Amino acid sequence: MKTGYLIYLTAHALQCFRWCAGQLERDGTFANDESGHRQFALYLTHARKESFVALANIAEESFANETIPDLSSSDRTTIIGRRLEQRFPEAQFTASISLAQARPPDNNEELLLAAFTRHDNITPWLRLITSAGIVLNGIYSLSLLAPTA
Repeated sequence: MKTGYLIYLTAHALQCFRWCAGQLERDGTFANDESGHRQFALYLTHARKESFVALANIAEESFANETIPDLSSSDRTTIIGRRLEQRFPEAQFTASISLAQARPPDNNEELLLAAFTRHDNITPWLRLITSAGIVLNGIYSLSLLAPTA
């Protein structure tokens, strides 16, 4: 039977939680150093067919508001990609969230662009997950999961 796992990443450590009967149970904590990486690699050998999602809580995040014109799907994707590249040229992990759909008379859409601007705290963990053959279903920012006020 498949079990869901939540990986909680910080700059200093990775904590792994397992879903059990609708509850999250801590399944392991690994320091963000060579020893912790080795321990996590060993941990992953027992969870190859499981479902993983990552929640990152790191300070190296950046956000920007953008306005784009109302465009067709492929043009919209292209312009969002360009804006992300312009705002966060070195970022590997970026996202865009629509804040308001285009409305007359100007037909503009408001977007929130987001990025992990420094990924060296995340990358070693992701390499271990990939090399273990595990599919990561998503990387989420704690900042973007917070409820709106």
